[in-house]
Amino acid sequence: MAVALCAAFTPAAAQDDYGIFDYSDQMWVAEDGESYFLNGPFIKVSSNGRYAVGYDFQNYSGCAFFFDAQDNEELYLMTDASNRIYLNDVSNNGLMVGGFEKREDPDTKSLMKPGYRTLTEDWKALPLPENYSTYYNTDDPYALAAAVAVTPDGEYIAGQICLTRGFKNTFLGILESSVTAPCVWKKSGEEYVIDKVYDDVYKNSMVFDETTGTWKEVADSVAFQYFVVYDITADGKTVVGMNTAGSGGQNPAFIRDGKLWQLFNCGELEDEEKNFNGGIVKCVDTQGNMYGYYQLADGSVKYFKYSTDDKLVYIDILPAAVTDDGTVVGNSGSGVQTVLDASADGSVLAGGSMHVTDAGVYYTPCLAMKTGGSTGISLSERVDSSVKVDYRKGGYLFVNGEYSSAYIYDAAGKRVAQGGQGKSFNLAGMPSGVYVVKVDTAHGTQSFKVAR
Repeated sequence: MAVALCAAFTPAAAQDDYGIFDYSDQMWVAEDGESYFLNGPFIKVSSNGRYAVGYDFQNYSGCAFFFDAQDNEELYLMTDASNRIYLNDVSNNGLMVGGFEKREDPDTKSLMKPGYRTLTEDWKALPLPENYSTYYNTDDPYALAAAVAVTPDGEYIAGQICLTRGFKNTFLGILESSVTAPCVWKKSGEEYVIDKVYDDVYKNSMVFDETTGTWKEVADSVAFQYFVVYDITADGKTVVGMNTAGSGGQNPAFIRDGKLWQLFNCGELEDEEKNFNGGIVKCVDTQGNMYGYYQLADGSVKYFKYSTDDKLVYIDILPAAVTDDGTVVGNSGSGVQTVLDASADGSVLAGGSMHVTDAGVYYTPCLAMKTGGSTGISLSERVDSSVKVDYRKGGYLFVNGEYSSAYIYDAAGKRVAQGGQGKSFNLAGMPSGVYVVKVDTAHGTQSFKVAR
């Protein structure tokens, strides 16, 4: 494994008091001897803003990269004889987590392992259960096996691992049955041990009922082919991400108390309306509130916060991260085209920008650091008591913000729909005309008009 220091950033003009570190000119040499532009963003930045990590998407990830703000003219490149190496997250002290494959022979596939490393120390594999699938984690170049998230203090690491369920006799021969399940590792001395393997949470699955604003149990009916982890709470007790539905869509979900909790449902049963889109729970804040998005069957996208007091709140912005003061960070005016993560104080934004060359279009790593003044973030939102109506003409109506009840009246003053926090209203079957939406909040009632 090689680690190279490359002074190849392009210091763009500061925007909104941000200094820009743009690595659109950065190249790396792959095992085939060819040089490639980095084609991947910074995925995560440490909570304290010092470190950022990412990996190259092409060639099944033959290169990963690491940024240190105390040496910010250098981008550290990591390449491997393997065709797979991932850096997915980093703690405040520079502990990087991801996945790696080490090959004695570059032409012979070997086992993909979740692991961790530092800049000066090589990969260490995280412990694995006995039923870790050697088949899928060796032969499948898209295997999801990797550590994905680490708490700021490095005490907990979360990721997903592919596990063997047994073998099936099919017309193609004997095939391995598997499940991709979340795993949490806990620090023990200088090493990590397995804390939890969530391979049977489908037996205790819950789905959020937006009509009542409560949870209902769906028992064994939920599909559990794989759960993809995106983040973990600071106490290590909750992992968030997405779970596959029976329809093949992706349910924004989290795992807590040994149960699978699905905030939206793409459809499981034959008599349900199925949605082949879905979404994810992308991140959690320091209080444990969860943020993500969901794409409806008609293609429209809604962004949400699920709060620690069990309220599903719709918001106006696609959440990339959340700062310690509760500010939701999205794509900002910082100079980073697509923001994927932010430091706890919002002073560092990490993501990527499009870079067009004669060889094609690349999604290159880009990072913005606050250079002075306050740490305010452009185009961000505080989730508070103010409410707004979001109506997708001909389809769904959502109430953004925190409220107790919402009522919809037609032009004649007849109430045609009502619901509490987290309710979405489908107006597709209602007559054309002007509707009045009245929303009860802690600060009074607000009224809105929408044209159907």
